[in-house]
Amino acid sequence: MQSLPVYLDNNATTRVDPEVLEAMIPYFGQDYGNASSAGHTMGKRANAAIELSREKTAGFLRTGVTQIIFTSGTTEANNILLFGLTHNPNKRHIITSRLEHSSVLNPLRSLEKSGFTVSYLENDNNGFVDLDQLADSISEETLLISIMYANNEIGTIQDIQRAGEIARSRNVLFHSDMAQSVGKIDFNFEDFPVDIVTFGAHKFYGPKGVGVLAFCPQVRKQILTPVIFGGGQESGLRPGTLNIPLIVGLSKALEIIIRDRISYIQGINQLTTKLKSTFIKFGDKVKFNGDAHRRIPGNLNISIKNLDVTKLAAKAKDICFSTGSACKSGSGEPSHVLRAIGLSDTEARSTLRFGIGKFNTDDEIDYACSRFSEILDELLY
Repeated sequence: MQSLPVYLDNNATTRVDPEVLEAMIPYFGQDYGNASSAGHTMGKRANAAIELSREKTAGFLRTGVTQIIFTSGTTEANNILLFGLTHNPNKRHIITSRLEHSSVLNPLRSLEKSGFTVSYLENDNNGFVDLDQLADSISEETLLISIMYANNEIGTIQDIQRAGEIARSRNVLFHSDMAQSVGKIDFNFEDFPVDIVTFGAHKFYGPKGVGVLAFCPQVRKQILTPVIFGGGQESGLRPGTLNIPLIVGLSKALEIIIRDRISYIQGINQLTTKLKSTFIKFGDKVKFNGDAHRRIPGNLNISIKNLDVTKLAAKAKDICFSTGSACKSGSGEPSHVLRAIGLSDTEARSTLRFGIGKFNTDDEIDYACSRFSEILDELLY
């Protein structure tokens, strides 16, 4: 019998990999020292674990160990970056897209209130930003370009290679929120013209509550001024006692990506194709959002004509999925991403998001296919 519920919301968060949990456990117990307490054995062990994790993270991204700042997650990393860059009075212009996560858009709205100018790039109905407009929008006052690598709702992968080339040709910093791309698609600082990235471990089978703000080798992290003040940890940019178990878990999750990604992505793609086929049979009642090809593995975003998603969710309580971005849950507002790609509020409210992960099984997807076929037959006809 299929174990329930079936979890298909891996774009919201993922299960911690058992190997990650195993790596973390000692630092909750016998090795519980404070990494800042360098004067004794327990503190030295804790600090060694942090620095080894920093080396692994830097190696994954192909940058220097001094370029890694550990944070509590992507949201904090984005805020530290965006508010930390604001000290130059001659650079008061930022370029972004309307498709970004709220942890980018809301800080930028706050900066607009304090006198910054923010340009929001247009995008097409598949969620690709207009890079010609990007080039035209850059001015002498442009401080930063911030464009996410992959969208958390519709899965579209942006051309950060070209965006980064445009930024570098005009000597403008380029940041990419990589919360949804790490562990799914390739990235490193050597092969991509990106200056700064942010991400959190819980999107790639690591623990919640830990993330990274990372700089390419050519960009000094000293370009940021602190927005949080305390004991000076993480070069003063993210002060506070370092959470050793979570940081160890993050670096272990990155190790597993290097070792296993090719094989588990193949499995995810097969399961995604199977689940998608269930919805294809409903013909023109179904619209798949995001690009059909340039999208992250495991993501399905589907609008279903005349569907009351609350009724579907009530009938499918044994399956975990999203009816919008998890970070917007409870707001009652249609997704800003779906609005940005041209969906009406009615269409946006009739939209489902599935995130298939490496721990999903054939049996789980078979069960989900059967349940959704049965429920949609009842609700749509």
